[in-house]
Amino acid sequence: MLKRKTFWFFFIFLWMGKASIFGLIEPNRYQVEYIKIELNLSIEKIIALWRAENFEEIYQTYADAASKKAFTQEEFTQRMGKKNWIPQSHKLIDKDLRFVGMSNVFVGTEIYFSDRVKQYSSFQKKIIFKMTYEENEKNVWRMDLFRLLRAVY
Repeated sequence: MLKRKTFWFFFIFLWMGKASIFGLIEPNRYQVEYIKIELNLSIEKIIALWRAENFEEIYQTYADAASKKAFTQEEFTQRMGKKNWIPQSHKLIDKDLRFVGMSNVFVGTEIYFSDRVKQYSSFQKKIIFKMTYEENEKNVWRMDLFRLLRAVY
């Protein structure tokens, strides 16, 4: 009898959607569309900050915990400032959107780069970012900055 009650409790717990706290449930189609919009806005903001060479803001707002442990803000700013290629625009690739629970997404995007000195020289590259949603006062999607550092290589 106890096993049956435990089973029903767990079933109801999953059905109510509380298991998303543990990353067991993937989002429904409406949540996916909302998350796509949020991810697109976050990546657009990151690209705009990169173009403006505001690397401190990228680090403070969008760096995930692993990136903050790996290098300091000064190291990140210095490494990003040495890059000759700056992003111009991006396009999300819908088929490259992989959810790991509700708060972790691997998102594929094509970013178009141009040379800082020779504006006519450009290329595009497909990059997959790991984005993690953090619920705090800002409710922001944080990204793995290692991929950003290696974006043009």
